[in-house]
Amino acid sequence: MRKITLVTITTAICLTSAFIAFRIFEPATPQTEVVETVNPETFSKYLETEINKIRGSELKHSETLCKIGKERIVYLEEFGFSHDKFNENSQEWIRENGYLLLGENLEENTYLSTRYETKYVERDISGIIANWKNSPTHYENIVDPEYNETCVVCSGAYCVQIFAESPPAKPE
Repeated sequence: MRKITLVTITTAICLTSAFIAFRIFEPATPQTEVVETVNPETFSKYLETEINKIRGSELKHSETLCKIGKERIVYLEEFGFSHDKFNENSQEWIRENGYLLLGENLEENTYLSTRYETKYVERDISGIIANWKNSPTHYENIVDPEYNETCVVCSGAYCVQIFAESPPAKPE
C-alpha cells in the first residue's frame, strides 16, 4: 500500500488550486472590432463629387484618366511623393489619348484612414479638399475652366486627381 504523506496532499491541493485559478482568471479572448469601411473606389467618387461642388460645374468622369491615376498611385507607392513622373509622362499621355491639356493634384495623407473607415470618410475628404483649396496651384486645377474631364483615384495613403481638357466633339 502506498503511503500518502502531507507533502503529496499539499502538492495535489496546490496543483488543483492553480488549475482552478487559471481557468477562472484566464485572460479573455480579445474581441475583434468590426470596422465599417468604404472601398477606395467609393471614397474616390465621394471626393470627385465634392470637387465638382467647389467648381460649380461638373467635370465628366473619365475612365482613361482613372487608368492614368492608377499608374500614378503605383508609382507613388513605389518611389514616394513626387510630381516629376507625371510631368515626364504628361506629354505622352496627351498624345496617346488625344487630350489638349492635363493637370494633377496629389495628396499624401498621413492622417487618412488607410482602411477607409466610414466614420472618418467625411473628415478625410474635408482634409484633402482643404489642402487642395489652400494650395494655389492645386486650387487652380480644380477651378480651371479649360478642364472638362477628371478622375480621382485613392489607394492606401495617396489620392490622385487627374484633370484633362479633351478636344471638342467632332460634329457628325
